Amino acid sequence: QSSSSTPRIPEAPSVLHAIQYFHQHLQPKVYSFGPIHHGRYDLQWGEEMKHKLAAQFISDYELDASSKYDKILKQIRNFRECYGKDVTERYDDQQLSRIFFVDGCALLFY
Repeated sequence: QSSSSTPRIPEAPSVLHAIQYFHQHLQPKVYSFGPIHHGRYDLQWGEEMKHKLAAQFISDYELDASSKYDKILKQIRNFRECYGKDVTERYDDQQLSRIFFVDGCALLFY
């Protein structure tokens, strides 16, 4: 948590990673949602599937993808505050907005 008491979406504490065999339960196997595990090579298939699911969701519900993305982009500073700085600092605002947009659409479609 930050000094302003804003709740954060944390990474798993290192103490859990140290427990024998527990580490395997902390890592996503197919999909990751949000920025913490985004971009991992072993999750590439899941990333491709999320894009397909998101595209299908946008098509099925005839959404204006650009306006939905823009709404996320306008709030991206608030979304960044939901994570530790070390999680989101590797993404610029457009990259992080795209992660949230694709992940959100894929989850809603699924």
